[in-house]
Amino acid sequence: MKVSAPAFATRRRQRRNIFVLLLPLIAYLGIFYAYPIAAMMFRSISEPYWTIEHFAKLFREGIYLHVLWMTTEIATGVTLAALLLGYPVTCWRASTAQSQTCC
Repeated sequence: MKVSAPAFATRRRQRRNIFVLLLPLIAYLGIFYAYPIAAMMFRSISEPYWTIEHFAKLFREGIYLHVLWMTTEIATGVTLAALLLGYPVTCWRASTAQSQTCC
């Protein structure tokens, strides 16, 4: 199937418009999310001198391993609870929304 030139140009313009709409979000996430995380990671290996000793300490000392394990357990439990409770509720809401009309 061939696409006519005007239809192709319209699609290209729509894609460009979507990208222009996403630019503020990308800039916001870059400034307030990605940059601070990248700066923190850079500082963690470069201060007071260049080393990855700080990360090695995480896996060598028992208290850090315990905290990492507890964090993993909590994250897994919350994720499973959200799936087990949220998925059936959304399916139920979707089935009842189809039978009702809005406006």
